[in-house]
Amino acid sequence: METINKQIAALIHAKGMNKSQFAESINVSPQFISAVCTGTKQPSDRTIADICRVYNVNEDWLRDGTGEPFMQLSREETIAAYVGRITGGHITDIEENIIKFMAETPVEEWENLARALRRFAETIKKPDTE
Repeated sequence: METINKQIAALIHAKGMNKSQFAESINVSPQFISAVCTGTKQPSDRTIADICRVYNVNEDWLRDGTGEPFMQLSREETIAAYVGRITGGHITDIEENIIKFMAETPVEEWENLARALRRFAETIKKPDTE
């Protein structure tokens, strides 16, 4: 099996997805993704580009295993990628609930929420003393 086939299978596993979910996210059939993962088919350049775009994957890593698996995005790129994913209908129930909560929260309450989340983050950083 070629490196790219192994890398795609590893990516699906790392994302905690099944092959059908992964296939849907890049607009190919689940049968094609299964064949790619087993090495009986090779992804096209377009499919590779779609995987890299949708999952922020380093193309060199995907093709030959060199470099880091994921590209480092700027804050704006991260937000744009997320918005693109959710507007494409690829959203979990928890993401939908969080986005709805955010949309319904008045601006004045955001600083209070941020302070509460910082306090919470500090409590989970502390080592267990029990």
